[in-house]
Amino acid sequence: LSVLDEAGQLFRVSAAGGTEAYSLENPEVIGSARAVTTNEAGLYMLDSSGVIWLFPFQADGSLGAASAAIDRTDLAQATDLTIMDDDTVGATFLVTSGDGRVRRFNDGQDQGFPLDLDRPLLVPASLSIGELSDLVYLADRGNNRVLVLTPAGETVAQLRASQLEGVRGVYVDEINQRLYFVTASDLLASGLPDQLAR
Repeated sequence: LSVLDEAGQLFRVSAAGGTEAYSLENPEVIGSARAVTTNEAGLYMLDSSGVIWLFPFQADGSLGAASAAIDRTDLAQATDLTIMDDDTVGATFLVTSGDGRVRRFNDGQDQGFPLDLDRPLLVPASLSIGELSDLVYLADRGNNRVLVLTPAGETVAQLRASQLEGVRGVYVDEINQRLYFVTASDLLASGLPDQLAR
C-alpha cells in the first residue's frame, strides 16, 4: 500500500506490516496527486494536470527526482492508473477517465482499450490487475458493478451486489483468492467467485 500526503511524504506499508516513509525529491513539479502505483522501476504518480510522473527507486531505497513517464495534456480528466505489465518496450499503463473511458498506454503512446460491455462505463473509479491471471478488475461506480476484463478488454464477468452500491475501489488478491471493495461507508472482502478462481 502506498499513500502520499499533501506535504509530499510517501508512506509504503508492506504485507508484513512494516511502514517506510519517503520524501519526494522535487514535489514542486507535481500538482495534487490523483493516483499512485509502483513497479520495480519506481513510483508512478498521476497528477491533477494529467501527467504521469516516475519517481525512480534509488539503490538506497529512496526516491529519485521526478521525470514525466507520460506527459499528455489530454489526461487531465484521468482518475486512476495501474501498471498492466512490464516488458522490453516499457511499462503498459491502464488509465481511467472521468469521461467514462479506459485507456492503455505503452511507451507513452495511447494504444486504445476498446471494451465489450452491455452498457457504457459510468464513473470508472478504480483498477486492479490479477497477478496470476492478468485479468483487469474495474470498479464502475456509476453502474454499481465491478467488471472483470481480459487484457484485451473483453468482459469475463460483471460482479453486482446490493453491498456494491457506489463502489469506489477494488483490489484483487489472486494468491489468497480474495477480493476487496471500497464503498462510501465500508471496506468489504469476499472470496473470488468460482469462475475467477485460478
